[in-house]
Amino acid sequence: MNKFIFSAVTLLAAAAGSVGSAEFVEKFNGSKLADEWQIFWQEKCDTIDSTVKNNTLTINGLKNAKAGANASYDRFIGEIGGDLEFTCNVQYLSGKGEISGGYTISVSNANGESFFRVNLAGSEDGKKFKVSGRQGHQSQLLKSTPVTVKAPAKGVLRVTRTKSLYVVSWNNKEVARINSDLADASLMRIAVSGVNPGGLQLSNLVLKSVGK
Repeated sequence: MNKFIFSAVTLLAAAAGSVGSAEFVEKFNGSKLADEWQIFWQEKCDTIDSTVKNNTLTINGLKNAKAGANASYDRFIGEIGGDLEFTCNVQYLSGKGEISGGYTISVSNANGESFFRVNLAGSEDGKKFKVSGRQGHQSQLLKSTPVTVKAPAKGVLRVTRTKSLYVVSWNNKEVARINSDLADASLMRIAVSGVNPGGLQLSNLVLKSVGK
């Protein structure tokens, strides 16, 4: 059964309380995930298996996942407009057994329509890690050049928006070019899918306006 965990009241309150910021920074301080991050969607699993330690969010997949399982953490980040830059430190840990599923990071407007999606996934044997970009809602993938490296792997994920052009890169190597919306960025999502996607660590998420 599909489960929407956020209530409409929670979403509207979070959005209203964070309007007007020009930069969003998430350093994962403390011993647990901040309350602003909540599970919005979950299907065929109990919850997202995650911990916070040393300013790092570690996701080990989905608890009691079945075939077709997926879930997401959502967080409202205010209204950040103009040309944008998103950066995030990523470490893929791989894992035991056959790898299935993966992770998706996206940024959306106030209506929840994503500008872009970045897919992070291990190979079935867990020995390789692939970073790819794809279009979001009402956008167009102009160029796709996925990067595949040996796992475990770590690097910096970066997405820049200059006018309507979004460029996705991994360790300064271009992964995708996307033509998309110019609306203010309001929502960040970390989605997990599959029975065994491998472990992923995220730290120092920053989304900032560089155009106004």
